Amino acid sequence: MAQAAYVPVVAVVFGALYYWNAYVCDDAFITFRTVDNFVRGYGLRWNPLERVQVFTSPLFTLLTALAYWPVHDRSFVPNPDRIYWVALLLSFALSLATLLWIMARARGNPWRWPLLALLLSSQAFVTFTSSGLETPLVYLLLALFYTEFLRRDPPDSPRACFLLFGVAGLGVLNRLDMALLYLPACLWLLARGWRRQGPAVLGRIVAALTPLGLWLGFAVVYFGFVLPNTYYPKAGLDVPPAVLHTMGLTYLSESFAQDPITLLVIAAGLCVAWIDLRSLLTACAAAGYVFYIYSLGGDFIGFRFLAPPFLVSGLLLLRVGGVRLAGAGARFSPLAVGAVVLYAALIPSSPLRAAFEPPLATDVAFYHPASGLSKWRPGRAFPFDRFLSVFDAEHCVSLRTVEFGVGGSGGGLHSFCRGPESHLIDQIGITDPLMARLALPIRGAFHPAHVPKPLPAGYLESIRTGENRFAAPDLAAFYAKVRTIVSEPLFSRARWRYVVELNLTRSRRFGAPYRGADGRLYRQIEVR
Repeated sequence: MAQAAYVPVVAVVFGALYYWNAYVCDDAFITFRTVDNFVRGYGLRWNPLERVQVFTSPLFTLLTALAYWPVHDRSFVPNPDRIYWVALLLSFALSLATLLWIMARARGNPWRWPLLALLLSSQAFVTFTSSGLETPLVYLLLALFYTEFLRRDPPDSPRACFLLFGVAGLGVLNRLDMALLYLPACLWLLARGWRRQGPAVLGRIVAALTPLGLWLGFAVVYFGFVLPNTYYPKAGLDVPPAVLHTMGLTYLSESFAQDPITLLVIAAGLCVAWIDLRSLLTACAAAGYVFYIYSLGGDFIGFRFLAPPFLVSGLLLLRVGGVRLAGAGARFSPLAVGAVVLYAALIPSSPLRAAFEPPLATDVAFYHPASGLSKWRPGRAFPFDRFLSVFDAEHCVSLRTVEFGVGGSGGGLHSFCRGPESHLIDQIGITDPLMARLALPIRGAFHPAHVPKPLPAGYLESIRTGENRFAAPDLAAFYAKVRTIVSEPLFSRARWRYVVELNLTRSRRFGAPYRGADGRLYRQIEVR
C-alpha cells in the first residue's frame, strides 16, 4: 500500500491545479459540432450535406463521441453545457492517467518527483491538460510509448515491439503530425527487430498499425481525402519562408518569455542525449518537432505544440537521472522539487498562480473568463460570460434553428449553438472544403491558421440552390469536383476520378485569382 501512496498526492495536487487552470477554447467546438452531429445520426460531418473531416484528431473525436453519446440532449437542439462537462471530465481523466502512469513506471527513481514538479509548472503542459482539444490523449500515448522505449533494458521481445508500434500508431491516429515524435524511435525498433526477428517483424508492425491503416482507408472512402480538411488552410500556403520563420521565431520567443521552463527542458534533453542512441533519438524527435512548429510559423492557441516535445524531453531527463544520478537523487530530489515550486511561485502566469492571476497567452486569456472551470457556480450554464460571439447560455439557445439556412460561421461555439440545420461557410477554410483549397498568395505576417479569404462570387447561391452558380468557368469546374467528392454517392466513377486528382496532382488546390462576392478580383490575401 505504501508504494501507491503517491496516487492521492498526485490526484489532489493535479486536481487543484486543474480546477484553477481548466478551460475550453473555441476551436474545440469545431470537433464538438461534428461529435454532436455524429451522435444524432448525421455522420462525422460539420455540415450534414457534406462529408468533410474538419477535425485533426480522429481518435480523440471518436473517444469524445463515445463519452458524449449517453448524455447528449435528445431534443432537436445541441446543448453546449453537456459537451463542456464531458470535455473537462474526459481531459482530466486522461491527464491524471498520464501523470499516474509516469509515477508508477518510475517507481524507485528518486527523480520522478522533480519531473512531476516540472510538468505541473509548465504553462504549456498544464494549460492543455484541458482546453477541449486532443492534447491530453497526446500526453497519455507519448507517456505509454516513451516510458517503455526509454527503460533501462531495451525492449527486445516481439510483444514489446508490437505494443510500441501499436501505441505509436494510435498516437498518429490521434494527430497525424505526432508521427515526427514517434518516427526516430520506431525506425530504431524496426532496425533492431529486423536483426533479431528477420522479416517476421514486418508482419507484427503491420498488425500493430492496423487501426491507423483502417482509419486512413475509411477517410479516403468516406471523406475522399487522406489528410483532414484542416491541413489545407494551415500548411502548404503560398507564403515566403522568411515570413514563416519570423513568425516561428516570435512564437518561440514569446514562449520563452512567458513560460521559460518548457523550452529549457527541451534544450536540457538535447544536452544529455549523449548517454546512448535511444536517448539521442528521443532528443532529436523533440527538437525536430519544435523545428517543425517553427517552420510553420508557430500557432495561436497558447503554446500547445511545445507541450508534447516538453513531455518527451522530461521523460528523457527522468531516465538520465535514474541511470547516471540515481545515487544523488535521494539527497537532491527534495531540493530540486523545492526549486521548481519556487520558480512556479515567482514566474508570472504560471499554473501555480492561476488562482489569482489570469493567463498571459493571448488565446487562453481570451476564453478563460467564459469557460474556466473555476468560473462555474451551481445553477450556472456554460458559457459563463461572453464567449467570442456568444454572449451567454440564453443567447446560445436563441441561435438554434429548425429550418435549413446558409450563413457564415461565427466561430466554433456559435456554430455549435446554431445546430445541424444551419449550413455554415467558414472563410478561413478550417471546416469548408472549397475555401480550404483556395490558395491565394500571402505576402505578410498573419495569424497562424486563421487567414480569412474572400468568398467567391456565386458560392452562397450554389449552396442555397444546390446548383453550380459560379460565373468563372475555371472555379466552377473546380467546385464541381470538390462537391462531387464531398456530397455525391461514395462509389460513383466520377467521384473516384476526382479523388485521385485532388489528392495526387497539382490541381488539388485552386491557385488562380478569382472574383469575390463583392465583385472585386482577388490576386492575393490581404492580411490585416
